[in-house]
Amino acid sequence: MALRAGGSDQRVVFSPLAEQVGERISNRELSRGVALQVDGETAGWILPPPVPRQWIPNSPEERFLQNINRATLLSALVATLLALTLGGFLAFSMTRSLRELTEATVDIARGKLGLQVKVRSKDELGELATSFNKMSLDLEQATRARRQMTADIAHDLRSPLSVISGYAEALSDGKLPGTPEVYNILHQETRQLSRLVEDLRLLSLADAGELQLILQPCDPQALLERVAARHAVAAQQHAVTLRVETEQELPAVQLDSERMAQVLDNLVLNAFR
Repeated sequence: MALRAGGSDQRVVFSPLAEQVGERISNRELSRGVALQVDGETAGWILPPPVPRQWIPNSPEERFLQNINRATLLSALVATLLALTLGGFLAFSMTRSLRELTEATVDIARGKLGLQVKVRSKDELGELATSFNKMSLDLEQATRARRQMTADIAHDLRSPLSVISGYAEALSDGKLPGTPEVYNILHQETRQLSRLVEDLRLLSLADAGELQLILQPCDPQALLERVAARHAVAAQQHAVTLRVETEQELPAVQLDSERMAQVLDNLVLNAFR
């Protein structure tokens, strides 16, 4: 496309836009054109057409521009839909694991222990779900063990209480004479009751994380011999031979001798039962 201005009047004699024919061209616009020389004289100029504000209807340029606009709009819509779909899927996948963890945490707080959530990925959320499952199982096992221990101690408490109550009632009613043997039984049952109460106190301290251990070097053989001597009389009453068999010159170990003695006492008493 070109504009051609001819003669000294510098008017447009041809243009693809009909409304430009006859318009006067300024010297500034002519400076951008190419002069047409005929026999050494300037017969006119060829000027690049100005960018039209509106394409000619049904022209190739207009159809090309419309196709480009439609393709651009369609591509933008498709890209937007894909981005929204992918973003929604990723958001749903991530929030689903978080929602499941949140619901399981609330259920555990309400007392439903041992709940497990599905591990859906191997990223940080997957590691969090795996750690949560392990914590839930450990909490359930610890709670079950604590309840069982409490039930066992409560059951053991009933035995000395029943004996003490029965002997006290018989002595009060005069049905049983107060002999040294009777008082000795009452004394032993009272000591047993005190030991169980102490076990409950230690259990509460352990649950609260306040059970302190005083670690110091201890001779294992001396500890075992002390425990055996403490239960020698009870062993004779049960017709049981209680002896200590250890290796010679055992090295000293770091432990809380009082707590370890309690553990060994429980083992020996359980063996007697």
